Amino acid sequence: MSLIRDAGTSLSASFTSGDHIITPRGILSLQGTFVPLTPISSRCYFVDGGSGILMSSPDFCVVIVRTAGMVFSGGACTKRIQRTQIVTVRAIDGKPTFELETFPKSSVMKFDGIHEDLKRGTYPCLPEDIITLHRRLQELQLALNLCQGCKEIDAMNADDFLVLDGELRAQTLFEEKVLKEITELHANTVGVVKQTGSFTNTGSHANRVLLELGPKGTWLYTQNDLPTGFVRLHARSSHVFRIDSTNSEVLARAANVLSFLSNDALLAGYPYGLIAVDNLAKVSTSELAVERLSLLTTPLAKQLVEHPHAFF
Repeated sequence: MSLIRDAGTSLSASFTSGDHIITPRGILSLQGTFVPLTPISSRCYFVDGGSGILMSSPDFCVVIVRTAGMVFSGGACTKRIQRTQIVTVRAIDGKPTFELETFPKSSVMKFDGIHEDLKRGTYPCLPEDIITLHRRLQELQLALNLCQGCKEIDAMNADDFLVLDGELRAQTLFEEKVLKEITELHANTVGVVKQTGSFTNTGSHANRVLLELGPKGTWLYTQNDLPTGFVRLHARSSHVFRIDSTNSEVLARAANVLSFLSNDALLAGYPYGLIAVDNLAKVSTSELAVERLSLLTTPLAKQLVEHPHAFF
């Protein structure tokens, strides 16, 4: 048992006030500021996406991709939008080149499997990687539509907040153009990172460190003019989220607005707009089962069933 104790002691990384937290958008020292939050009601537009694989193999896949948006005002959902596609990706020409096609609004795009933003190390990407990128682009496109206004939902006002699930940064060149359009159209845009994955330079998890150092109430932890920070949105919460924003002023206002939407009795400290839009975008296992049966009635069925590496 002493070996177990030794292992536990080794893994319980310590930290000092001289340490710093490393994030994709900057470095925060542990001498930053915990700013108390004041809940503020403001209209928020939440956007998220989901997907589910119907059939897949190393050279093709058929997937349901869904994006969703919800408007919350005064703590209640006032409007919602949901868009669903069937997406196919297949390798073409015997090369690491993939063709993506969407239904019902049929559009075809080609991707180079060894593109720097897509490949896995020195290996070409897989069809699922193309789907992941496509889903992210569909989320950003819906967010852009909400900024501009669409038939389902009116355009945002300058004081409204657009809340994306995930980082507010482009991880590929494909995303960069759309994300730039969004932030130029609407400054009050933030990304909420639920699984921060941030650590200190000595290996301690940022969430644990900040919960130990921070006050008992709600707070925003930030430093100087960085457009990113960490928030605790309810006094009883053990959740710490990272928020990315367009600038430090938007970051501070967004933290107060999100704290207003984080009083759910079951998930205190978790913005229920994010919970609701995640559920709206989710592709359930029962839905996948029904759609797989539908797919097996198509002319493609025989080819898929006989494919040596396909799985359902």
